[in-house]
Parts: sequence; structure tokens; C-alpha cells
Amino acid sequence: MIIGATVGLDLVANTFAGPGVIRDAPQVGLLGGFRDRLGPAWGWRYEVLVRAGDQRAWDAVLRHRTTQATLVVEAETRIHDIQALLRRTASKREAAGGVRVVLLVAATRRNREAIAAARELLDAEFPCPVRTALRSLASGLCPDRDALIVQGPRRAQSSHD
Repeated sequence: MIIGATVGLDLVANTFAGPGVIRDAPQVGLLGGFRDRLGPAWGWRYEVLVRAGDQRAWDAVLRHRTTQATLVVEAETRIHDIQALLRRTASKREAAGGVRVVLLVAATRRNREAIAAARELLDAEFPCPVRTALRSLASGLCPDRDALIVQGPRRAQSSHD
């Protein structure tokens, strides 16, 4: 650290909870829980580029196997900054040409508090009520507007599954 400082460098280090196999396990669990909830009628692709030449990606793109309805999912395991989240999602939506977006948020106390604190902003960007969105998805259709859905992670399977 001292050697780096003498030449104008800063030490940057990351720490990660161990002994997890993958760093994004919470997001994988969140998306898996939503996939389980929707069932096999929806085909899933993960980390799909927003558009050709753009390095940003949607966490998932869903296409209904019968109706061909298509939507994108942005998954947030921990809300840190509502304005940054809204700006990032809006920018990706605009670059992708106005796709239907589901903002999938992990069901944690902290996230529920953040959502409650920013309810007005979130309702403006994700105006489709949760029940309406889930009914549409169950019918193989996209919600008529963007939606915010709070979801728990995929339940761990027992060792005999």
C-alpha cells in the first residue's frame, strides 16, 4: 500500500461473503424464484444485451412459448439508490426501443422500506399493479405497463430431489 501511494496509486480491495460458489447467488436465487412462479410456459434467456453494440444487459428476457409475448426483467437484490435504479432502467428501456419491463426486487425488509419511501417515484415508472401484472403473466401476456414485483428467492431443494 505504501509503495503504491508513492507513485499515486490507491489500493482498492473487495471482500465477498464466503464460502459461496458464485458472487451473484442472491440474484440467481431471485430470478429462479420468479421463474418457478411463472412456470414452464415462459422461455428465459439471461444476460441479454440491451441492443447490438451496447454492453449493458437485461438480467433476463422472457418469451411466452405460446403467445410469443416478450418482456425484460431487471432484478435487484438490494436497493441502494432509487434515482440511480430508475435512471439506469429508463436508459436501458429507451436504448432497447421501449420494451416492457418488470423490475423484480428481492423481498427483504430493507427493500420494502426503500420501496415505501419512494412509492410515488416507483409508481410513476412502474404503474402496473402487481396483481394485474401477475394475472397477465399467468395468461401468457405482458402486463399493459411496466411493473414492480417483490419476490422471494427460489426455495432450496431438498437433498433427495
